[in-house]
Amino acid sequence: YESQNSASWAKIMETALIKGYPKLAEGEYPENLPSGESATPAQYAMNLLTGEKAVKIDADTNNEVARNIQNALNNGDPVAAFCADDANGALVSGHEWSVVGSDAQTNEITVRNPWGDTPDPEGKDGMEEVEQGVVKMPLETFNKYFKEVTWVPSDGDSRPINSAGKGSIDCPFDWLVELAA
Repeated sequence: YESQNSASWAKIMETALIKGYPKLAEGEYPENLPSGESATPAQYAMNLLTGEKAVKIDADTNNEVARNIQNALNNGDPVAAFCADDANGALVSGHEWSVVGSDAQTNEITVRNPWGDTPDPEGKDGMEEVEQGVVKMPLETFNKYFKEVTWVPSDGDSRPINSAGKGSIDCPFDWLVELAA
């Protein structure tokens, strides 16, 4: 299978994923999960890679998105964000980005394009390309263009939190662990 990433590990992971579910190459995901619950592509992929449950929050409507991102990153949890709008060519939309930083003092989020490059974000809505493929932006800009944030909690401290400091996770994918074995 062809991967846009030149890293061997990325090609191996993509090939294994597509061999497990050939229709993924056509953009289709399994219709029925054994648990009866649905998952976003990011939740599905993170669970397949880690064997753990992945959680998702909506970035554009969750006032606590920065706290959730910071909490997950502080715990060393993998975090991804789905870009739904290309910001007039500044970003790659319809694509998951790695979330690599969150600064509560400046209220900025830093994301990395796993493809290793970005179109041209410099100066658009306060975006700054800090290195090739890595973009820092104000939280307002992040919430404008990124619609979902997904991570794999390493412990109870990185479960989704709201203003009351509580959260939950309810999306078992144990069947994926069996598939990956």
